[in-house]
Amino acid sequence: MELADILAEVYVLEADLQHRAASVIILRYIVVGGKSSDLAAIDELLSTIDLDKLGVHSLIALVRSTVAARQHLPSWSPTFNKVKNILSSRGEDVERLLVGMMSL
Repeated sequence: MELADILAEVYVLEADLQHRAASVIILRYIVVGGKSSDLAAIDELLSTIDLDKLGVHSLIALVRSTVAARQHLPSWSPTFNKVKNILSSRGEDVERLLVGMMSL
């Protein structure tokens, strides 16, 4: 499945308030879909995904599932910073949700 199709499915699930299902699609794309070794595909996901359309579960799944490869993903730091800002603007406890990652 192409990235555009994956993102379309994620956005539909998020709009339908199926946040956990959407986060599973993201994780499946990264881990199960064999993308975990395809850093260019992961970076494309990070740079393409519309973070404002994602729920808390998906935002956290996205950054947590890619943190180990962050040094090889040019889009990771900007994505992580935007995730922190989005979570904060939504009134979420950023420190709690991203525990262990805040010093990165």
